[in-house]
Amino acid sequence: MLTRVTKLPRDDRWDSLARGALRYDLYAVLKALTTSVLDSSTSDLAPKERTLAWSQTNAESLARANAALAGIQRLDNPGISALSVALRILRGVIRSGSASV
Repeated sequence: MLTRVTKLPRDDRWDSLARGALRYDLYAVLKALTTSVLDSSTSDLAPKERTLAWSQTNAESLARANAALAGIQRLDNPGISALSVALRILRGVIRSGSASV
């Protein structure tokens, strides 16, 4: 997704600001996702095991997100609106994952 955000046009100041905001939001989502995974399991598990446990616990939410993101993933050059929707979907996964802790 970061690559797709980077490919967004920078035709004017507003395009650049929107692109920067999306990048900032994406990093925040990744941080929140990582925190959710770490908070959901004990530290005696290996990182891969922690991620797998979180994924299994949140399988339903992840399946819904993957289905919703599939259309965006098929786009050759998704615009800011599609990428904003993708970020919103990812935030929903995080909320769901945080609730199951």
